[in-house]
Amino acid sequence: MTFLKMWPLCGWQVLTFAFVGLWISQSNAQTLDSAVYNSTYKTGVCLRVGANGCDSGGLYTGRANLGPENAAPNTLYNRCADGTSGIFHTDESVDRIRVFSIDGSSLSPGKTATVEVTVWAYSSYTTDKLDLYYASNATSPSWTFLGTMTPVGSGAQKLSKNFNLSLTGGSVQAVRAAFRYQGGAGPCASGAYNDRDDLAFSVSTTDASFPSVSVQSPSPVVGAVTITASASDNIGVSGVQFKLNGSDLGTEDLSNPFSVSWNTTSVPNGTHVLSAVARDAAGNKTTASNVSVMVSNSSAPPPPTGSGPSITSLSGTVQIGQTLTITGANMVNEDKTNWDPFYTQFPNAAGFEGSSYAADGWEGGTSFSYVSDVKLMGSKSALSYHAGATSVNQTNVSYSERLSISGDIYIRAYLRFKVANGIWADNYHKIFASYAPNGVWLDWVGNGGGPYTHISIIKSSNHYGQIPGGAIKENRWYLVEFKMPSGSPHNYKAWIDNKLVIDYNDTTSPQGTAWDLQFDVNHCCTAAGYAKSNWWDGFVVSKTRVGPASLIEIGNSADYATATKVYQAPEFLSDSSSQFKADLTGLGAGPYYLWITNNRGQRSQPFALP
Repeated sequence: MTFLKMWPLCGWQVLTFAFVGLWISQSNAQTLDSAVYNSTYKTGVCLRVGANGCDSGGLYTGRANLGPENAAPNTLYNRCADGTSGIFHTDESVDRIRVFSIDGSSLSPGKTATVEVTVWAYSSYTTDKLDLYYASNATSPSWTFLGTMTPVGSGAQKLSKNFNLSLTGGSVQAVRAAFRYQGGAGPCASGAYNDRDDLAFSVSTTDASFPSVSVQSPSPVVGAVTITASASDNIGVSGVQFKLNGSDLGTEDLSNPFSVSWNTTSVPNGTHVLSAVARDAAGNKTTASNVSVMVSNSSAPPPPTGSGPSITSLSGTVQIGQTLTITGANMVNEDKTNWDPFYTQFPNAAGFEGSSYAADGWEGGTSFSYVSDVKLMGSKSALSYHAGATSVNQTNVSYSERLSISGDIYIRAYLRFKVANGIWADNYHKIFASYAPNGVWLDWVGNGGGPYTHISIIKSSNHYGQIPGGAIKENRWYLVEFKMPSGSPHNYKAWIDNKLVIDYNDTTSPQGTAWDLQFDVNHCCTAAGYAKSNWWDGFVVSKTRVGPASLIEIGNSADYATATKVYQAPEFLSDSSSQFKADLTGLGAGPYYLWITNNRGQRSQPFALP
């Protein structure tokens, strides 16, 4: 079918758009390899193995004879011709394609990558569609449909989507951008205004390079200290196992920044040796040079003051995935000393326990409701619900004028998800955001419509952290914390389930006279059949790190300092009764011991599990 465009008879209609493409693409500032035209593949190609991405630059600007486009049609083996109707940069064209790994490492099997396409959209842009495809073998391409995106304005703009590189693909792979005027999706759908361009790129299929790793010496070496390691690899570091005097110290840390907590009172005063072993996905391992440290504890640290948590009983079957119920005392006991005064004025706000959103002092929240059937603490939680296929789906919950604390800002919240048909937002889902001068965002990172595997801090550049335990799971409460600095050294941090996953220094901080803090802001983009329920509980803003409301851990020894311990995801928390789903991963066959650490940092005695 041929679609004809009708031009206005009385001049051009001029449309102005604010923030064109803002929610469609969050451009990555990585430096990528430049594609060159390849006479074998008949399109732009990046053939350097180990590159973190590929950029077509100006190879594809225009369409067919419009521009004209160099070496058109720029599809693999010239198998798909472009439409020739229209005017250059009035009608549709694909002008640029970039492919890059989201974590900045080499493009390699199993990695999550982003395809970012710069298109030129027609003035009636809602009739334009960008269909994205991926071929795991550019030599014999079979196109996998990634999704369709609609421009949000006319003219030049960037549209992007995340996808996973095949675990069994060829050494050269490709993406296709198919930009069409009306009609149906297809890797080579005919149309007088349609433009298709392919970008081929090398994917590392073998890895003979060993990671590098070094351990930073803590100072002073007394009490509880954090040991950190710097590790890098040509593709990516899969994990770091810390060593103390040649033996494992804690469990292997699977995400950067790599660190482990060491209670130095568990060893005698004197010289001790720290090291670490880094490994990559191919199994290559490197051991860091030994670092000698002098432990010099003067005496054992005093026990915590006040009434700490206690465990009186536990019910349930101690097996992985089973729900266990704890009875005891002071298992939460939140320390509200440094919370924003907002929570004094609105004491129900943190748990969404009041009669309504407004009654708890919150602004906005048009897509939020209070529910009692799902909650982590108290009797209620806040539910954010969205459904349907969209380019942008926004919830705007403002926490602006009421914020009165100054200095660094720490945010804590517990989040839980349920989605229909296994469909997630495929580009991003904003957790927290500040739109003040020097704005900053903490996002769940889209995974091509699958469950999220990373979070990212979006500032002057993107910084990523892996979700502990792998892809996000439905019907599980995740503890999310975020630090926003007030000044130099502009240090940003993010934690998930009490594990530090992002830690870096930027060039600016997000505060100013127009300070604005929002949560569950928006997400993009969603396919047909999408329906998301996102529950929130325990939402706190503070001038110091808030930490878990109640930290539940199971270990393989009664000695907390030396035991291998595993974080337990809570299902309900209160001072006298709590529930969690047992996770015994990496703890062996037992015996097992349970600890509760309340929000004041007070820890229970070890409780032997039956």
